[in-house]
Amino acid sequence: MNSLKKSVLFFSLLLAQFSGCKTKYLEPDDLKIGYHYYPFQVGNYWTYSVDSIFYYSEHDSVVSEYQVKQKVESFFVEGENDTTFLLYRYRRNVQNEWQQDSIWTARKRNNQLIITEKNIPYVKMVFPVEVGKSWDGNAFSGKENYSYSISNLRSEFSSEELEFSNCMEVVEKFDDQGEEEFIYEKEIYAPHVGLVYRYSSILPHEEGGSYKNSGGIVGLHYIQTLIEYGKE
Repeated sequence: MNSLKKSVLFFSLLLAQFSGCKTKYLEPDDLKIGYHYYPFQVGNYWTYSVDSIFYYSEHDSVVSEYQVKQKVESFFVEGENDTTFLLYRYRRNVQNEWQQDSIWTARKRNNQLIITEKNIPYVKMVFPVEVGKSWDGNAFSGKENYSYSISNLRSEFSSEELEFSNCMEVVEKFDDQGEEEFIYEKEIYAPHVGLVYRYSSILPHEEGGSYKNSGGIVGLHYIQTLIEYGKE
């Protein structure tokens, strides 16, 4: 074989080699970013027990116990990679049938997880997750600043039914500096499961030793605990 033929053969083999190569796109590491703390797939559901106390005055309160179920029913896509999931929520007393309560939405937009609860959008997470990271949960609601912060990424959580490790704790606070109320909430998310616990405390500031009363609910304690999850 002469040198010309050898050169043609060499470049032909070289061209074939590069033609067969494709640039491999590496997906972001979900574990490092934190997407695994709130996984979404159609059919996923979570059932919670709820204990709440509503305060109507200092000496008037109502205690409630019930269950809440949340299920990813469907999704739709807006724009490029902007997927919105429809979360159907149901409520029942322990012995009764499920009754549909409301429809929430969830979407990951840029580096944020936005949950719309009864038409109010809340920024529940900001990625990547890091201890000490803070943000305004009301960034898209038009309301006053509501401080969210990640306090722990190695938390242990257990209930009578379930146990989880390496959980993320998100603390939420709002204080209007003595005008009306102080809000403290904590949510715990388990890897590959999602929300496993939620605690809310909304209390009015005291004035002269008595609660301010606007004629309605003036405070509450709310505990939501995961008791079952899976896919239907």
